Amino acid sequence: MRKVLVVFTVIQLALVVLQFYLATYGAFETPEPADPETAAIGWHVMNGFMVIPAVSLVATIVAAVARAPGRLIGLCVAPIVLVAIQMFVLFPLAELAGATMERTTPAACTCWASTPSSAC
Repeated sequence: MRKVLVVFTVIQLALVVLQFYLATYGAFETPEPADPETAAIGWHVMNGFMVIPAVSLVATIVAAVARAPGRLIGLCVAPIVLVAIQMFVLFPLAELAGATMERTTPAACTCWASTPSSAC
């Protein structure tokens, strides 16, 4: 059972590395803004909100069945906790700071004197 746990943790690690690649690929996609239905960032969102938590849940169950130490079980469940924190804490805080679908960073909400007033 421990070999199965190793396989799932390697899959989980590969998915996290893929998540970083998809974030970079989606952020630098051209033309900008991309159509929301076909945007490359959609793969990043799907991987982060569906695939990684599902594999993390399976890895946690396998770790518990394999009687792995508590710290290892905690590391297996950590991605689920991080996704929940992102969904229920960070995204609402970003919205309160002024982020919209067009402007996603708090710095983008700041109007500078050198920009046209229509851009603010």
